[in-house]
Parts: sequence; C-alpha cells; structure tokens
Amino acid sequence: MSTWTIQKRISLGFAILTSLTAIIGIVGIVAVNLIERENEALLGKDMPGTVLILRVKDQISQGYAYIERHVRTEDKEAMAEIDKLYLEIYKNVVGYLGEYENMITDAEDRRMYDDLNKRTVDYGKTRARLFELSSSGDKKAASAFMDSNFLPMYGNYKSFLDEYVKFNTDRCDNRGELVRVRTAEASTFVLVGMLGAMCVSILSCTMIGRRITKILRHAIQTINEGSQQVAAASTQVSSASNMLAEGASEQAASLEETSSSLEEMSSMTASNAQSAAKAKALANQMRATADESAEQMQQMQKAMDAIKASSAGISQIIKTIDEIAFQTNILALNAAVEAARAGEAGAGFAIVADEVRNLAQRSAQSAKETSEKIEGAVRNSDQGVQLSACVAGSLDSIVSKARDMDHLVSEIATATSEQDRGISQLSLAVAEMDKVTQSNASNAEETASASEELNSHADALRDTVGELLSLVQKSSERSVAMLDSGSSRLVGIGPSPRQMHLSPREMLEQRMREVDFPAKPEKERLLPRR
Repeated sequence: MSTWTIQKRISLGFAILTSLTAIIGIVGIVAVNLIERENEALLGKDMPGTVLILRVKDQISQGYAYIERHVRTEDKEAMAEIDKLYLEIYKNVVGYLGEYENMITDAEDRRMYDDLNKRTVDYGKTRARLFELSSSGDKKAASAFMDSNFLPMYGNYKSFLDEYVKFNTDRCDNRGELVRVRTAEASTFVLVGMLGAMCVSILSCTMIGRRITKILRHAIQTINEGSQQVAAASTQVSSASNMLAEGASEQAASLEETSSSLEEMSSMTASNAQSAAKAKALANQMRATADESAEQMQQMQKAMDAIKASSAGISQIIKTIDEIAFQTNILALNAAVEAARAGEAGAGFAIVADEVRNLAQRSAQSAKETSEKIEGAVRNSDQGVQLSACVAGSLDSIVSKARDMDHLVSEIATATSEQDRGISQLSLAVAEMDKVTQSNASNAEETASASEELNSHADALRDTVGELLSLVQKSSERSVAMLDSGSSRLVGIGPSPRQMHLSPREMLEQRMREVDFPAKPEKERLLPRR
C-alpha cells in the first residue's frame, strides 16, 4: 500500500465509506421489511383473530342468557322469539369462526381450531336437545337435562374458549415483543453503523491525508536534495570528463600493445593446435593396432585351450588302451593255465596265448610311453595357456593405456582448438575495446558540455520544489529555508590535493559521497556502478 498513488488512496477511502453506507442501508432495509412483516402478521392476523375469538365467547355468553330464559319461560311466543335470537347468535358464531379459519398460519392454531369446531358442534347438539325438551313443556325434564348435561358442557366449552383467547393473546404479546426487539436491534445497528462509518471516514481521511502529506514531503525533500546534488555533480562530471579523456588515451595505447601480444599468442596457439591434431591421428593408429593385436591374442588363447582339451582326450584314450592291454595279459595267462591243464591237446593254444601275452605287454609298454609323452605335452600346453593368458593381459593393459592416451590427446586437441578460438575472439574484443575507448574520449568532451545543462535543470528543479512545498506547508518561509539549507554543501567542488592520485572514476565517486547524496536504489544513482 505504500506504493499506491494518491488517486488509489482517495478511491480506497471513498470505497470504504460507500461500502459502509451500503451495508448500513441494506441491513436497515432488511430490518424494516422484517418489522413490517411482523406488524402485518400482528395487525392483520393475530389481533383480529383474538377479537374474533372474543366475539365468539361473547356470543356464547349472550346465548347462555337466552337458553336460561327459554328453560324458565312458559310462553310459547317468547320461546319462539328466543329460538330466532339464538339462531342469529349461531350464525354470528359460524361467521366469526369462518373468518378466523382464514387467518390460521401454524399447526398448533389449526389443532385448537379443529378442537373448537368439534366442541361447537357437540355444544350445538346439546343446546338443541335442551330447547326440544323446553319447547315440549316438560320444564322439569329440561331443568334436569340442563343441570346434568348442558351446564358441564357449557363450562368446558367456555373454559376452552378462555384458553383459546389466552393462546391468541399470548401470541399477540410475543409478536409485539419480537417487533419491539427487532426495532431496537435495527435502531442500535443503524446508530452504531453510522457512528462506525463516521469514525472510519474520519480515520481514513486523517490517515490518507497524513500519508499523502508524508509522501509529498519526502518526495520534495528528495527532489530538493537531488537538485542540489545535480548542481554539484555537474561540476564534478565536467572535471572528471577531462581526466577520463586522458585516461582513455592511455588505455588506447595499452590496448594496442595488448592486441599485438594477443596476435603472437594466436599464432603460437594455432601451431600447437596443428601438432595436437597430428598427435591425435598417431594415437588413433596406435590404438587401432593395439586393438587388432589384442584380438589376435584372444584367438591364439582359444587355440591353446583347444589343444589342451585335445591332449586331455588323447590321454584318456591311452589309459583305455593300457587297461585293454592289462585285461588281454590276464586273459593270456588264463589261456596258458588252461592249455597246461589240457596237456598235449592244448600245446598249440599255449603258444598262441604266450604270443598274445607278449603282444599285450608290448602294447602296455607302448601305451605307458605314449602316456608319459602326452602328459609332457599337456604340461607344456598348460604352460603355453598360462603364458598366452599373461600376454593377453599385457596386451589388454597396453590397449587400455593406448585408449587413455588417445582420450587425453583428443582432449588436448579439443582444448587447444577452443583456446585458439577464444584467443581469436579475445583479439576481436580488444579491437572493439580500442574503438570504444576512442569513442569514450570523444564522449567525455560531450559530457562536459552536458554538465552545464544540468546546472540549468537543477535551478528549474529548485523552483519546482518550492511550488510543491507550498502545497504541504503553511507558509513559504520554511520552503525557502529548506531550499537554502543545502547551499553550504556546494562549497569546495574542485578536487583536493589528496584526491589527485586517484583515478577519475574513484575521485568522482568520492566527491559524490562528500556532497551527501540521499540513499537511493542502485538504478537511480547519477553514476551507476559498473
């Protein structure tokens, strides 16, 4: 809310006042409607209903007097006249009850009304029987019927009418009390609402006025101080612009030297990039050769594993041959024993058995020698497999390191290429900086002329501040005093000997701090920090 405009603040106060007035008016209208509705119910239904029940009660009381006269008189004409008068009373009672029925609004009233109708019918029947006995001339029987039947029913009927009258009277009292309470509540709410609206209006006007005055005073003070600082800063800018021009010239010379150095670095970096590219190509070739050797070594290792497996199979076959020779030798011995038992008949068979045994021994001897040689070959193949595994591991290590070296050489080549591009961009940036420096030197001269215009604008701001102060001050004396209070700050604008060793920008910022600039956001300062 502190950033709201004056129009928004005034609109807010007016909206609050309008809202409070509307709320009070709406609530008052609703309360008046409710009170009017209750009054209509009281005056249009409750009170007329009570009057109608009272009239019924009066008619019944008047009819009772006619009933006593009817029972006591012996005159036929008088009894006929009483019949006519009571018939008129009965019509009145029926009419009053019919009017009352149109005013019934709640269930309790309806229940009592139905009960009253029932009692009225019973009472009418009993009264008709009494008139019948009385008209027949049997006064004694009529008196006895009146005492035993009619009078108790009349008492009950009269008591119920009294109760019904009390019911309607209480309802009128309750309705009247409700109207009184609602009227008091509405009056209280309207009174409190008016007082609250007045208080809120006064408070809103006071707060908005104070806030607007405070903002205007703060703005006037800020503008006043700003105009004084503009006047001081214009002189500072003028003196600093000359120093900036000299510094820009020196900076241009330094940039030329930097540019030549960057050109030499660029040529050296380009040469390094070419060498790195060649090294990358050689590394790629070495990596391809190492991958091929590793693949061939894996194939040789697979062949050695196959030789080892074949040697193991041959060794198993030799063992089988050795077992066959052993069994053959045993069979030859058995055949010789059988031939010896046969005597001369088995002499030829003994010679054959002896030859078979010699052949089996020679086969066993040959199998043993072959087995020893095969075992030696297996041991040699195991050593070859182990050596090939070692060589394969060494080749894998060589391939891994060749890949690492290829990766490093690739990164070096990439970094060198990026460095070459960066130095080229840096050279372009230095050339642009040289152009900007030359432009700054010319702009500094233009700034000196612009500072003179700042002085004239500062005078115009001072006049504007005086006009604004006249809106929030009672007299113009305080305005003049406020405007003149900062004149002493403008003394001593030129640079002091202590500041001569500072750079133009540092000296300008120090002079701006000395003239006491008001605290402002960074974007609103005269010379924003770079």
